[in-house]
Amino acid sequence: SFERALALAPEFAEAHCNLGIIALDEMDSGRAKECLHRALALDPQLTAAHCNLGIMALDEMDFERAIECLKHALALDPELTQAYCNLGLALYNAGRIAESERVIAEALERNPGNALARLYSSFSLLARGEWRSGWERFEARLEGDHPTVRFIYPRWNGEPVTGKRVLVCGEQG
Repeated sequence: SFERALALAPEFAEAHCNLGIIALDEMDSGRAKECLHRALALDPQLTAAHCNLGIMALDEMDFERAIECLKHALALDPELTQAYCNLGLALYNAGRIAESERVIAEALERNPGNALARLYSSFSLLARGEWRSGWERFEARLEGDHPTVRFIYPRWNGEPVTGKRVLVCGEQG
């Protein structure tokens, strides 16, 4: 649909951006970057393109570039919770822990129920040894639209397992 839209209107920045997001989902980073950069060439104020380039830089472990893109996205749309979350993660990975904690706290203040913000806030808590609150927030990895871990079987919640099987899954390498 977006390709058809671009055949009719080649300067339609949002269509280029959406093609970039699709390419990103399909793990085609070269095409994703091409589409997102084209979108920004047409509309430098397109928040989604800046945000997704930041996510790509984060995936590529180019934390300074991720920080730059995500800060730009937030300058354009200060209500974008996902950008706060990803900026917090980029700052954390860049070793800028205090700054990361402030950004994640801002995300949680703006959207207390956001699973990604709760998950990312757990990293600093666990690193400081704040086990109870850290592990509670870490459970957010199983929530939201895109949980980091997906299971097809029901989760064990401590009920008796006599006569049942329990699948144990390792995480974090």
